[in-house]
Amino acid sequence: IMQNLVIMACNAWRFYLLGLRHTRINLLDISLLSPYALAGIAVLIIFAGSYTLIPLTALSSMHMVGAALRSLVVCLPVMIAGTMLPILGIHRAIHAAKGREIELLNRAIYGDRSALADTHIAVESESVPLSNLVLYRQTITSVNEWPVDSLSAVRMAIVIIVPMLAWVAGAVADHVMDKLLG
Repeated sequence: IMQNLVIMACNAWRFYLLGLRHTRINLLDISLLSPYALAGIAVLIIFAGSYTLIPLTALSSMHMVGAALRSLVVCLPVMIAGTMLPILGIHRAIHAAKGREIELLNRAIYGDRSALADTHIAVESESVPLSNLVLYRQTITSVNEWPVDSLSAVRMAIVIIVPMLAWVAGAVADHVMDKLLG
């Protein structure tokens, strides 16, 4: 189990570095970066799925619940890191790219058209009217810096909520069965 935890932590760190240092950011299509969010969700699913077994172990032996909860203390930091690191690395890269693009656009708006050479609109740098530069800056300013779209957020919520609901349902079912049979 420890080997799996180390592998997950190392892979999360690699995703963090990959997103931070080696991924090209297209501020006009952030959806291309959703694999980083999915990598985090995959780790969350692995851990959340395995810990849905805790209510089942409680039915057989409280001794096993103690062991499961102790393993949770070890696994929880890896789960959090494995979920957040891939998302955090690409978030920081998006934030940096967005800041740089806005800075270059501001320079161009205030007269330095040569600043547009390093932007997404470099091809049209001489012919872009000032009003379009302002609109483009507003577009870039409104770009979400997190690679988690609404579908990914719903998946994360479901992965977190379903196990908790399973625990509650298991406890209620156990209580109802005790009342009916006892």
